[in-house]
Amino acid sequence: MTNKEEYTFEIMAKPCGPLCNLDCVYCFYSCKKDGCDPSYNWKMDSETLEIFVRDYIQSRPREYPVQFVWQGGEPCLMGLDFFRNAVKLQRKYRRLGQEITNAFQTNATLIDSKWAEFFKENSFLIGVSIDGPEDIHNRYRVDSSGRGSFVSVMKGVKNLRKYNVDHNALVCITNISTEDPLYIYDFLKKHFDFIQFIPVVEEKNFKKEVPFQKDAKKWAADKNRKHSELVTEWSVTPEGFGTFLNRIFDSWVQNDVGRVFVQIFDYTLANRMGYHVALCVLNRTCGRTLEHNGEMLQ
Repeated sequence: MTNKEEYTFEIMAKPCGPLCNLDCVYCFYSCKKDGCDPSYNWKMDSETLEIFVRDYIQSRPREYPVQFVWQGGEPCLMGLDFFRNAVKLQRKYRRLGQEITNAFQTNATLIDSKWAEFFKENSFLIGVSIDGPEDIHNRYRVDSSGRGSFVSVMKGVKNLRKYNVDHNALVCITNISTEDPLYIYDFLKKHFDFIQFIPVVEEKNFKKEVPFQKDAKKWAADKNRKHSELVTEWSVTPEGFGTFLNRIFDSWVQNDVGRVFVQIFDYTLANRMGYHVALCVLNRTCGRTLEHNGEMLQ
């Protein structure tokens, strides 16, 4: 009998690489296109897409579910036809009895009724990047002109709700998030039943092509360096993130257990009980990402 635990890997596909219609201050990925020829095509071609879909499905035993995770950049920039083709290819290569699902991370600013209808018809799970209420969200999640994206994001969320598309919130926690955790949490739970918190911690030169791990080891050995000297001003401190989670946990455990799903709380409990969870930092190994050109990154 096949040991399913051997097949619990996941590949996250980035079909348009770092291309995005926003220019978030803390984005670690948009700088990847700096220095490249402006004419370079970042979008995954149909041949690479088919090879990926075919090989990913065939790498799994028939009885094990296959989840496709689409990310960016902003994957909506690929256009609907790309994902219609992806679903068509999944059906082409799906084996009898094999379950295939799709998860899609987006800033939601481009989600209109056509996108929402497609997501519903094909049972996509949508992760919406949103950092909280308008004043919090617009501090760092801006377009190339520096304008906040909150209104456009909420229009996209409205379309997802209109078509009953399963969706959750992916929330980046920065220096300003820790000022009033319940202000953020109370807003989020009005619009989302599922919430993920992601701490933003970036070294000051993160946009330069410097081997970060070497610097990290060097800094870790320097006991006298302050947190503020190592990371960007928008990075959350360890104490700040811990306090943020504690404040929200106290409210969640008293009022929202079974009604609001907070990933880190539920997964930590599941992990403690010996269950495998789909969160990299709580597993022995992390997954891999597939770039637009078919390259696999650890």
